[in-house]
Amino acid sequence: MTFLSPAATPFAQQVLLAKAWEHVYNYPDIPIIERCLHRTEGGHLVLGCASGREFIPTLETKRPVVGIDGNPNMLRVASERFVTAFNSNQLRLIEGDFTCVPFPKQQGLITCMGNTWPYVKERDGRRQLFEKSHDCLATGGLLVVVIRQNYPLGNTSREQIIDTDDIGQIKFNVRWEDSPDGLIRTYYAKLEVGDTSEDIEVPIALFTYNEFLEDALEVGFVQDEVFGDYDMSPYTPDSRYHIHLLKKVI
Repeated sequence: MTFLSPAATPFAQQVLLAKAWEHVYNYPDIPIIERCLHRTEGGHLVLGCASGREFIPTLETKRPVVGIDGNPNMLRVASERFVTAFNSNQLRLIEGDFTCVPFPKQQGLITCMGNTWPYVKERDGRRQLFEKSHDCLATGGLLVVVIRQNYPLGNTSREQIIDTDDIGQIKFNVRWEDSPDGLIRTYYAKLEVGDTSEDIEVPIALFTYNEFLEDALEVGFVQDEVFGDYDMSPYTPDSRYHIHLLKKVI
């Protein structure tokens, strides 16, 4: 396993978040990844890989995986998790901003799950990320992007208490507020594990389904499939998510 660290990142203090990530954000995204692996060949590039859940189905097929994340603690958890479980030559971890890190070429699959794409707050930056992703995919390759669209009407916060076997009880409180222009949503979270706590602030972009798709098509992607939730149900404007499978055809 190669673990590269091209630059320091602002996430270095988020130690608890890395340990608690898959308890707090336990997305059922593996079936979608498996679906895409059955339809593609070659390597799998994971943008915002966190602690590495998305690696599992690909590593089990013996295909190579590259994971990029800006939080070194996430990558440390991923490294500890997979270094002995799988062939170390299959996995490369890169610390950094995935908008800046060079992507490996001729990938069969790129995934950007868990509402990570909106971390790129400017539309021009998201367009450039589409271009960069399209350039690194092999013909017939897929880009999978998950966007969280709707929250229960009137909700601006949520609380979780999670009992775990590995790190004890987790308390996670998060609230969010939108900017006056409706373009940025900022999440303010407090994560507590035992006597230790972290405060987390994350701004993300808000954009429409149509804007996202317009930018994807502009660089040459075609929309292969779109789902409204992780269960691969059909997308509607009322869906919780829009989950795009975008294909490179040329």
